[in-house]
Formats: sequence, C-alpha cells, structure tokens
Amino acid sequence: MKNLLSFVLVGASLLVASAAQAQEIRVRADIPFAFVLADKVYPAGVYAVETAMANTNALYIHSWGGANPALLLTNQHTSFEPSRQSKLVFNRVGKTYFLSQVWVAGSAVGREFPKSRGEVELARNVAKAETVAVAANISH
Repeated sequence: MKNLLSFVLVGASLLVASAAQAQEIRVRADIPFAFVLADKVYPAGVYAVETAMANTNALYIHSWGGANPALLLTNQHTSFEPSRQSKLVFNRVGKTYFLSQVWVAGSAVGREFPKSRGEVELARNVAKAETVAVAANISH
C-alpha cells in the first residue's frame, strides 16, 4: 500500500510539473500560401494561433477574421537554444505546405502538430521535403 501511494504521488507531481511547463502561445502570421493542417486546406492569409486553454497542449488556429477555426492537440518540441523569433514552421512536400510547428521568441519549447495522413502519404512519393518558416508576431 505504501508503494502504491508513493507511485501515485510521484505520478501526480510529474503531471503538475508538465502542466506548469505548458506555455501560453498567442502569435499572428501572414501566411503567403495555402497550407494543410489535419487534412484540411487553409487559404493564404493572416492567421492567429493561440493556446486554447491554460496548461493544455491544445492550440486554436483561425484566420484573422475568425474564420476557418480549428482546435488541435499538439506535442511539445524542444530545442537546445531558445527561438530567436516567433514563427510558424511548415513542411513543404512537393507543392503542398503542411503546418508543422509553432515557436515563440525566447522559448526553447515549441509546439508540434502531428503529421496528417495526407502528409505521410505524399512524403512517401516525394524524394525530399523542405522546411519553410514564416515569421510571426506575438499577439496581445
């Protein structure tokens, strides 16, 4: 019983620590090309990406006017150095851009979107994928 209680306390403290590390994201970017996110195509335009709820991995993305909203779970992605600028990172496979990551200036922890089925299938047929970054501004 004592071991079970210790195990539960350690697990709970790890959950609290990971939730405390969740970062607030509020960025805006003018994306000059159409892109895919979760197998949905978004037209070029100004988009906002925001933390959906405090201490969660869910991000809310929508065009600047509020259209084309999506709520998606992300994974934490870490870097050895803090990002020098806020940015959205895309994987370009052939002629198609897939939103991959979101970074906030000064943070070594970014958010990564899971690869969609379409991206995985297209990548099988294309020899080389490229990474493209679009600068973003922090929204208030």
